[in-house]
Amino acid sequence: MSVLYETTQLNFLQWQDIYNTEKPFELMTDIPADAPDQRRTNLVFHSVGEQKIRDVRGVEDRYSLDAHGFAYRTAPFPFAESLLRGRVRIINLWRPFYHTVEDRPLTVYDGSTVEETDLIKTDHVQRNDVRDNVLATQ
Repeated sequence: MSVLYETTQLNFLQWQDIYNTEKPFELMTDIPADAPDQRRTNLVFHSVGEQKIRDVRGVEDRYSLDAHGFAYRTAPFPFAESLLRGRVRIINLWRPFYHTVEDRPLTVYDGSTVEETDLIKTDHVQRNDVRDNVLATQ
């Protein structure tokens, strides 16, 4: 099977000096009208042109959680429940709702190709919860 690639522009987090004193964040909740800070986020993104994206259809089994930071699985939901009892923290189930995806498909970043220094922890703030998120800078 030949390897298929697409090229596209991707958006990455752009380092800002404010991150030296304020953790990057995004609010996913309402901000009270009388709050002195009305910002929903301090995240700034920039486009990086013409990135090569590998189409993994047909070779999903070549990727593992240990080596790449993700794995593809096609399984009934009870399988997902068993993962939650182990070391997996997030399960992201994804599929199109109505039709074949023609543009903006799901893209996964291969963890074996990323330097830790290219990742920035951010706060993902919801009404009753604050979670860490990690965004790539390139």
